[in-house]
Amino acid sequence: MPAAGDSLQSQRIRSPAARAQTADMTGLQAQVEALLKQQALPQGISSDAAMQKKAWRVEVSLGQLDPRLKLAPCEKVRTYMPEGMQMWGKTRVGLRCEQGAVRWNVFWPVTVKVWGQSLVAAVPLRPGNPIEAGDLRVAEVDLAEKTSPAVMRVADLLGRTVIRGVEPGQAIHQDDVKARRWFLAGDPVRLTVRGAGFQIKNITIENAYN
Repeated sequence: MPAAGDSLQSQRIRSPAARAQTADMTGLQAQVEALLKQQALPQGISSDAAMQKKAWRVEVSLGQLDPRLKLAPCEKVRTYMPEGMQMWGKTRVGLRCEQGAVRWNVFWPVTVKVWGQSLVAAVPLRPGNPIEAGDLRVAEVDLAEKTSPAVMRVADLLGRTVIRGVEPGQAIHQDDVKARRWFLAGDPVRLTVRGAGFQIKNITIENAYN
């Protein structure tokens, strides 16, 4: 996935609000929007053969600052993307007062929805029941809704079981399914390991997952 840039953008708020008792929220929001327009948006396309070749669709929406905040007027506010923040899911933009009677630093909440094709449950999926091809269908979902990536390939789900129930229409994420067990404990697996002056064969592997 693409990381948000660390560059800073400085803008000055020069309006009658600068002389008011609180900061100009409209001006601050405009600065946040300007910074977001400079950020690289997530890009991708479905790669599974069962899906149409359709590019992702991105929606960016601003939340609201805590209404209890009473920010002092500031003549110079710097907007920035906090370190580690990405244009993906729940994120935020920082605003720092660098020139004013009272210095402050706040974070404006932002939601980035990334709409793309993914696998969803066609029927209720329950723990203990291996997933079959008929249990799945393709639909457009918000890929950034959860931190765990959505599963996009049918082959990655067949034969596996869910950890928790997944209802019809819900996307299936990597943390929704159990790791695939390739071997049972104690199964003999023939391996040949060669090195300088040695060779090892017939190793028994206790467990193996993907």
